[in-house]
Order: sequence, then structure tokens, then C-alpha cells
Amino acid sequence: MTVATIAGLIVGTTFLLAGIAKIASPSWPTQAAGLGVTKTVASMVPWIEVALGACAASGLARRAAMVGACVLLVIFSMLLAHTLRAGRRPPCACFGGRTPRPITWMAVVRNGAIIAVAIIGIVADT
Repeated sequence: MTVATIAGLIVGTTFLLAGIAKIASPSWPTQAAGLGVTKTVASMVPWIEVALGACAASGLARRAAMVGACVLLVIFSMLLAHTLRAGRRPPCACFGGRTPRPITWMAVVRNGAIIAVAIIGIVADT
């Protein structure tokens, strides 16, 4: 198994789990609103996560999926950082209703770790 394959499985599985958890969670739209996400964007995020995760994990357009995952994680991290700097701590919602705890800087660190794995996979896939 190559480094790119392993990275794709890690990032892909993470995105699949996050997307599926959001789709299955009736509280996801409310949690997303607490982060300042519009209803329209909130309805699209889980499906984008599932698509990116499936591609990254399966190897189908893996490199493009990993780049997309990085972009999405940077956006998520910026949203989390902005919310935390504003002194607000709504529920994380990163994995749907499974993560009802308030956001912390650890969520930003976790995103950074996933970004690092994705970048390793992108570089290894060239």
C-alpha cells in the first residue's frame, strides 16, 4: 500500500464519517446555524464531504479530492477560529449530532492534522 493510498483512506474515511453523521443528524442544520452557516450551505456540506471522502478513499480522482478536502478544511478552520475569537462556543457539529460539545481550538488543531495528512497524500501521489 502506498503513502498516497493510506493518506487517501485516512482523509476519505474521516470525510465519509463526518458527512454521513451530518446527513443522519436532525440537529445538523441548527448546529451549523450556530456557527453562522446558512441553511443552503449547511444542506450542501455533508454531500460534498461524502463525495470528497468517497473519491479520496477509493482512489477515484484521489489527488483532486484531497485538494478539495484541504480547501474545505481550511474554510472550516477559518470559521472555527473566527467563532472562537468572537468569544462564542457553539456545538462543534463537525461529526453531526455525535459532537454536541462546544468548539475548542483542538478542532482547529485536528483539522490541521487532517490537512497535513492530505498534503502528504497529494505530494506522494505526484
